[in-house]
This record gives sequence, structure tokens and C-alpha cells, in this order.
Amino acid sequence: MSAEIELFIADSPTPYLDAGIADTAFIVMWSSFFIPKAIDPNSVISLPRYVETNSERLKERFLSFVDQVGHSEIGTRSVIDHLTLSSNFSYWWMTLFACKRWDESSRIIEAVRLLALEEILASKNLKMISMQASDSKVKEIVKNWSKSNSVEFRDISENQRKYRQRNTRVGLLPRPAKAAFVLLREIIGRRKLGVAKNVPSAPVDTVLVDHFTKFDIASAERGEFVSGFWGQLLNSSHLSMHRFAYIHNFVASTTTPTRVAANKYLAKFNRSPDQGLHTLLSLRIKPKTVFTVVVFYLRLVGARFRIRSISGRFTPNRSSMDLWPLFRGEWLDSLSGSTAMRHSILISDLELAAMNTPPCKRIVYLMENQPWEMAFLQIFKNRRRELLVGYPHSTIRYWDLRYWTASHNLDEHMLSLPPTPHQVAANGPMTRSALESSGFQFQRICNVEALACLYLGDGAKFAVGKSTQRLLILGDFFPAQNTALLNLLSQVDIDIRSRSITVFKPHPLCQVDERWITELNLRTDTRSLSDLLPECDVVISTNGTSAAAEAHQFGVKVITILNGDTPNFSPLRGVPNAFFVASPQDLQEALAAESISSMPTRNEYFSVDGSLTGWQELLSNN
Repeated sequence: MSAEIELFIADSPTPYLDAGIADTAFIVMWSSFFIPKAIDPNSVISLPRYVETNSERLKERFLSFVDQVGHSEIGTRSVIDHLTLSSNFSYWWMTLFACKRWDESSRIIEAVRLLALEEILASKNLKMISMQASDSKVKEIVKNWSKSNSVEFRDISENQRKYRQRNTRVGLLPRPAKAAFVLLREIIGRRKLGVAKNVPSAPVDTVLVDHFTKFDIASAERGEFVSGFWGQLLNSSHLSMHRFAYIHNFVASTTTPTRVAANKYLAKFNRSPDQGLHTLLSLRIKPKTVFTVVVFYLRLVGARFRIRSISGRFTPNRSSMDLWPLFRGEWLDSLSGSTAMRHSILISDLELAAMNTPPCKRIVYLMENQPWEMAFLQIFKNRRRELLVGYPHSTIRYWDLRYWTASHNLDEHMLSLPPTPHQVAANGPMTRSALESSGFQFQRICNVEALACLYLGDGAKFAVGKSTQRLLILGDFFPAQNTALLNLLSQVDIDIRSRSITVFKPHPLCQVDERWITELNLRTDTRSLSDLLPECDVVISTNGTSAAAEAHQFGVKVITILNGDTPNFSPLRGVPNAFFVASPQDLQEALAAESISSMPTRNEYFSVDGSLTGWQELLSNN
């Protein structure tokens, strides 16, 4: 039997290097892809790299875990059945846990890493686990695992700098009080909006459902709808006689910070008959609606009470890692907190939309598998008979688990399986491949063009070697991703940076601290990628931005920064000729390498046929 060892788990290896004990212990780095040269590689494991190496197994384990919770029985019924609160409608698919959404408060990353950590721990003969970590929930789970496996646990992070939890929720109000505040805020915020019409408008061919953002403001001021989502589809000569109507899901932005501001633009669009009918999903909340919303919310609270023993179902099969501490907050919020109230209001909005949407042949919506879509699909299938087409307008990334399920038989009539559209319009070969690998039936996938990327069809621009590189940095939707990228760039040799003209394109919904811009001598440019890509030689991106795929197809070298806080979330994961770096040294070498300006092999990520033959075929079918 091998000798017992002490295992250290840390956010980074720095404390152990400083203590001089790296040679006598086994180290697991929780959130670092990069292993310092000062550490013996045989005595350390990078958990993010371990997850990537064993991605297929760990991904399937987490998906099976989510499926396990939904199908676990409480009393004589499954959790999914307990949350079936009306005919053919299960709220389970709207819970934040079941949706497997990615944002800065999601705990999927930690859950997958804990499953990976358990595999590592099982392979060691442990006498003690020492842990330095900023996440109290993760420490609680590892401590409980150690106790159940008779391994001593030591928390050595008490004297470390205290980090703010990523999932901290502001406010000490009880969840029902937060829910009441959400309802009051929505009533006040919508008081100047219109009310639902009693009679549907004239028939149209297609209803397009999108987010009210990414439209050209200058054109909107003139009453013209120029959409970044639908692009040339609305101006195609082949579809000039096609009649469109629009349902816009409100998204707060600097241009339209409120629904009232958004409604002013919609009124301008609706003055012109050839612009089609534009409506906002959110309408004024009438007293009768308030009653309906509150009743549904109370039913959610009642369901939460009936299945309160669900906390014991959050230990995956063949595991002793109890993951309930990770998901407790979002689960309770989904059933009795502010999220429960927002979803109750959303369901009411969708019920009204289903009644008042003009008669049409098909409804095409932006497919991202968000909670609102789970409600939209169930309600519209119950209320209407049109063909529902999901359009993934961006990329489907390997670790975006919203698109994957452990159940591969996606029968749309079974409440025990996730709601799906009748058809999915794939915007390119990579999207189609991802859909098929996720288990979506290939017969229900049609090929269309990527409407936001048609500029790529004008011909790739291949970079040539220059003494001065022109760098384009792509900002991310998440602030933490931007910080990791810019922090890494700040550690690159100043001589290399001085030989580069560096432009930073921020994400439209996430501005970056101006101190970074000044410190790194960046030039901010908010123009579209179609304008910026011809002017650059190298693109540096976070591992989460879909714009990296556009740059790659355009023919520009793309360097992706691997941030240890997330798995490799890049759309270029597994794509030939994509560059990934995890340390300042890696980035410095990539920027200095002569090969970085050589002609890359172009990969067809998106379909970019400007004639829109795919869309014509889809919209011409009855």
C-alpha cells in the first residue's frame, strides 16, 4: 500500500511556493491552467486542465446529475411532475438549475471541478486535505467529503485575503420580500406602456422574436428597423413580398435603458406600414394581471414546500460530493425569490403574446436556451399551431451546457424532456455539428446563413508579416473575463507591446474600467467587426466571446486567453489553427513569434452565402 500523502488545494500555488513545501506535498490548483516552472510537474495537477483532458466524461456526469435531480422521486412523483403547475407546462425547465445557464453567479464550473477533484482524490492515499480557497461553499463541500471519507481536513485560507464571493446577492431581505419588490418595480416601470390588443393584427408570413438591442440607432430615429440580428434578411430582394412581424424581448442598454424608451422606437417603426408590426413582449401590468401573477408565484412557493426534501437529491450517482450548498441559493430563488416573481410575470407576458401574435405560418426566435424560451416553447405549443423555429444566431460552444441534455431522445411531447422547437436553423457547419452531437434529431435541422456574419463572404483577408503588429482585443460580456485578459496583457514585456498598435473593442453591454485603457495605452473602437478586422493582424480574445469565430473565419490569427475561472469556453475549442495561451510567457511568445503573421488556414465556421438560399427555402415552405 502506498504511503499516505498530504494534498493541498489552492486557488494558486503561490502560498506553497512561498512556504517552500511544494516538494513534499501534492498540489491541486483550483483555478489555474498555468503550472509554474518552479513546481515539480509530477507533484501538481491543474484542475482546469484535468477537466479539459477528461471533458467528455465530466460533461456527461454533470448532465446526468441534472437529469437525476429532475427525475428523482419525492413521494410518488418526480420533481418535474411536482413542478408541472398547469396542463402541458412544467416549471422545472425554467429553474436556473435545470436551464444550466452560464453567468457570473452560475455554479456549474465549481460543480464540474468538484466532480473532477473527487476523481483525483479517489486515486490518492490521503491522510489530510489542506485547502486555501476564496469560495466558502466549495470549502464546505470538500470538508464534508473529507469527513465522510475519514480524511482530515484543514482550512488554511483563514489568514488569506478575503475575496468577494462571485454569487453574493445584495440585500438581507427574505426572498418573498424581494419577489414583492420585483413585482412593484415592474408595475411602476411599465405604467406608461400600452396594453394588449383584443383582436390580433392582419396575418403575416413570419413572426420574428428577438432581443430589443443590436439595431442601428440612426436608422431607428428615422423610423427604419435595421437589425443586427436579422440583417439582410429584412431587405432581401428574394423576400421583398414576405410579410414580417416582430416581438421584441426588452434588454436594458445605454440606448434603451427603460421599456418606455424602447417603446418610443417601436412607435416610430409602426408608423411605417412596410416596417411590419413591432411589439414589446412586456406590456402594462393591469390589476387582473397582478392577481394572475401572484397566484402563479404562490403556486411556486407551494411547490417549493412540497419538495423541500430535494436538498438530499443533490449528490450525484457514484459520488459522495453533496453539491446542494452550491445550488441551494439559485434553487430557492427560482421557486420563491426574485427570479420566481420575474418568471411569473414573464409567463403572464407570454400568455398574452400567444393570444395577440398575428396569425402566421411560422415563428422564428433567437435560440439561446434561456429560461424565457422554455416558457415560450411550452406556452406557444399549447396555444398555437404555427411552426416554431429556433435560430442559434451566434455560436454553440462545447461547454455551454444549455444546449446539452443527458436524455438524447428529444421527444417534444414529453414533459420529462426539455422543450424544443419544431425545427432549428443552423447558421453554419459548426453549429449543425454541435446540434447533432447534443442529440437534436438531424431531420429537424435545416441549414441557413449566419445573418450577422455575411460580411465574411466578401473574401478572407490574410495578414502578412509586419514589423509593427496591429492587435485587436475583443471585450467580453462578463467583467471578470475582461479583467483576466487585460491583466495578462499587462504582464507582457513592454517592448513587445510598444511594437504593437492595440485597439480594444468593448462588448456593447459591458464597459471596461478606463484605468485599463490608459495603463495599456489602448485605443477604444466601437465599430463593427466588419470594419475592424481588415485593419488588424492579430486578435486577442477571452475564452468566451463568439466574435473570435468570426475573426478566425475572416483569416486573422486569433489568440485566446484561457482564464482559469472558467473551462475552455471558446468557440474555437478544437478548431485547427487556433492559438490558446494560459500565462504571460505564453502570450509573449505568441506575440513575438514570426509565425503569428503567417497565412492561416481558413475554416468555414459560419455559412455566409449572400444570396440567402437557406433562408429563402425555410421561409418559402408552408
